[in-house]
Amino acid sequence: MLSFLLQGIGLGISAALSPGPFQSIIIAQSLKRGWRQTLPIIFAPLIGDIPIAILMVVLLRQLPNNFLSIISLAGAILLLYLAWGIFQDLRSSSVVNSEVPSTKLHPARGLLMGLSMLFLSPGPYLYWSLVLGPLLLSALEQDIASAIAFLLGFYLFSVGGLVLLSVMLSRLGKLDGKFNQALRIGSLILMLLIATILIARTLST
Repeated sequence: MLSFLLQGIGLGISAALSPGPFQSIIIAQSLKRGWRQTLPIIFAPLIGDIPIAILMVVLLRQLPNNFLSIISLAGAILLLYLAWGIFQDLRSSSVVNSEVPSTKLHPARGLLMGLSMLFLSPGPYLYWSLVLGPLLLSALEQDIASAIAFLLGFYLFSVGGLVLLSVMLSRLGKLDGKFNQALRIGSLILMLLIATILIARTLST
């Protein structure tokens, strides 16, 4: 059981620190709205991973070959849409005032945003089919306690790591208006870069 717990912890830390579409949204929203309003987005994997895990572990061989390509393209489109929103916010704040408070994000809308990015990102599907799924099945073969320990270690450190990242970014953004704007420009570039990578992968398949 300890072995699976440690594997879950290691994979959780890796998932939290790996740049991707989901992480880019968390970075952008943390800088724009603060960590408290970003929490519903961060907790989205606790719900969204359930159908993805079932889909990839049970139905993997029945999915069409271009399934991940379609998901990648849809995720890129969503990222570009969100990046456009950040660009519009940056334009308006530079014209008016960099300290203009943003509108509050309703928790249900934040959760929906997080779920949408999860479902439209190839990462969770690949992760569950190639890494998490096989390890979870191995843990289940040993006993249910090992499987619970594996999932607990993974989600405690992946979600906890993202919460820590969100808190750090939101506090950094409050230090100075220009610094916050620079960080948001960086998050915009990151989102555009990831969207470009997703589109390139789609076109190459």
